Formats: sequence, C-alpha cells, structure tokens
Amino acid sequence: MKIDLHIHTREGSDGRATAEQMIEAAIERGLHGLVITDHDCMLSVADQQRLQQRHPRCKVFRGCEATLVGTGEHIGVIGGSLRDIPPLRPEELSAWGSLIRAAGALTILNHPFDNGPELSLDLDSFCPDAMEFLSMNVNTALAAEFTAIARSRGMRPVAGSDAHKTEHVGMFYVELDRDITCEDALVSEILAGRYALASFPGMWNDRMAEAVKCEAAAREILRAGGTIDDYLKSGNFHPAFFHRVAENGSYIPREEFLGLRGDDFTSNKKDQ
Repeated sequence: MKIDLHIHTREGSDGRATAEQMIEAAIERGLHGLVITDHDCMLSVADQQRLQQRHPRCKVFRGCEATLVGTGEHIGVIGGSLRDIPPLRPEELSAWGSLIRAAGALTILNHPFDNGPELSLDLDSFCPDAMEFLSMNVNTALAAEFTAIARSRGMRPVAGSDAHKTEHVGMFYVELDRDITCEDALVSEILAGRYALASFPGMWNDRMAEAVKCEAAAREILRAGGTIDDYLKSGNFHPAFFHRVAENGSYIPREEFLGLRGDDFTSNKKDQ
C-alpha cells in the first residue's frame, strides 16, 4: 500500500492546490493513500469523512506539521485524537511529546538539517518516532549525519513528498507491507517498521535531473562570484537550489534510500 506521508493543501496552510486536487493527483499517480499535514492544524474528522466519501479509491489520513518556534524545525504528527497543534516553544517539547504519544499519534522529524548543519531540536528533551529520509526538502549533503542520528536514537526512516503542488504528490512515499484502513493502523505499521521507502521511477528521474542541473548551475555561478540574481537570469531555476548550494547543502535525493526498510533500523519505541 503506497502512502505519501507529507502533503500540504491550500485550505489548511501554504499549499497551492485544494485537498480535492491533491487527492485526485494521488489517485492518478497510483498512490493508495496520503496524509494531509498542514502547518499547525489537523484536518477535521468531518472534512476527512467528506473527502473519503468523495474519493474512496484513496485513503485520506489526518496529520499536521507542527512548528517549533525560533528554530526552523518542523515535527510531523500523524493520527491521534488531537485537533489543532499550535506552534510550540522548545521548552514545551517534553510535555508536548508526552501528550502527543498519549493521544496515539506518530511523530516525525521532517526534512532534517533543512535550516543548516546543526539540528535545533533537543533530542534529549523530545525524540520523534521517525525521521524523513526522502523528501523534497531534506538536506542530503548531511545524509551520513542524519542517518547516524536516526540509528543511534531509534528513529524509523520514512518518506513523504512535502508536496505543495499537485505535480509533486507521490514524489516520495512509503510502501506498507499490508493494506490498512485507519490512522491507528498506519501509526502501528510505521512504528513496527513494516514498510519500505519508495518513489515512482519517472518522478525520481525528473527530480534527480532537476536537482543535478540546478545545483551545477548554482555552483558555477558561485565560483564566478555571482549572486542569486545571476542564477535566476541564467535559466528557469528555482531559487531554493541556489540557496541550498550556497550553504554547502544539496537537494539531490540519495539512491541508497530507495527500498530502505523501516525495520532496517532498530526502534527504541514500543510498537503499537
């Protein structure tokens, strides 16, 4: 069962398309489910049921991307009994983590090192259950570092597109070993590691080609002492690639993560 764990919508936060449009894109692409993870708010149960009735071919799961104020870090939340999750302060994390787990939710450190070479999340105060390894905003230049952290902390590796547009839905996803029908089961499968990280071949190849081309252009312009304006004038390039390369980072996805299984990593969490 193929599920994209990280989707944004226009109704809930900064997505460019409606939830309906994102679900339709998921069905067209061949996904069997997606998690709507808008910033600091969860889809209501009523809206989830409405969307599910209109699109029975794609399971719609409730999630959220919680903002950690002042750090640039984001924590994905899937399932559980909570509704909205307001932006959090670092000193609130420990108590919040206990509340989230008591509510039956899964927590994910989204796009690690997206804001620089150091994590701004105190993992001793709160350690999420999982970490994104494949996502459009993962800084893959630090793949060795975040892999080591995940292994040492018992965090399951996961994948989600972080799609804000329909064309990006399903770029990265998890493929579960079995079909599920509810969020509690999705949480249990991720905690147990019964899945693999995946991407659709065409989307993988397109993303790889785009990232390689844009980052090569950025490096050339930076070596010549150029600026972001020079980069944008040189071709149809997204500015995010320039900024990432300027910080010695990369968005090029790592092939060794394709097919990586959740249970390749030992979890310190109790399977549900």
